[in-house]
Amino acid sequence: MRPLGISGGKAERVLECCGITVNKNTLVGDKSAVKVGGIRVGVCALTSRGMKEEEMVKVAEFMVNAAKRGVEIEQKMREGAGGKAVTVGELGKVCTEDGGVKEMLKEVEGFAGGYFMPGEELGW
Repeated sequence: MRPLGISGGKAERVLECCGITVNKNTLVGDKSAVKVGGIRVGVCALTSRGMKEEEMVKVAEFMVNAAKRGVEIEQKMREGAGGKAVTVGELGKVCTEDGGVKEMLKEVEGFAGGYFMPGEELGW
């Protein structure tokens, strides 16, 4: 996420608002375990639903678009606060109300809804 201009923690929160679950993760070159530069994707969770290479590309596109939207939102928040840093919580709160993020959530849910969910056959 670092090359996109967003921390792993902030990307994790924005992606969560878009219906994508990831974990923030440290990368080589991170100066602190608090502000990490990457995320970890649970690819096994996707393959167990029947997704293959083509779907992974689509998921990656969702993730990049969400991260870019998060960067835009964070920049607007900083401008409105006179350059003050934005916390993960503050960003997450604004993302839940953002129209662009809400549209991404609908798109992700529409895409994911077409795939098997483990436990469905058991009535979970």
